[in-house]
Amino acid sequence: MATKRDLEQMEARRVEGAQLLKRKVPPAEVARRLGVSRQSVSNWERQLEEVTAQSASSGPSPWGAGHGWMRRSALRSTRCC
Repeated sequence: MATKRDLEQMEARRVEGAQLLKRKVPPAEVARRLGVSRQSVSNWERQLEEVTAQSASSGPSPWGAGHGWMRRSALRSTRCC
């Protein structure tokens, strides 16, 4: 039987991961602390860099302040494929 994903818990991990990455904690350590794969942290790091670069060039984030930088609906518009 498949495990049901807790989306709120997943979002909380992504937000905590973003905070750790912003404080320059190495991705491998972020993965260890949060119990996720290094690949997940690498994806978060790339997405955070994209959103940060985008917001720096265009002013305030179109997705608003706070924790929304990782929401799937926001990321869909940034993916090419």
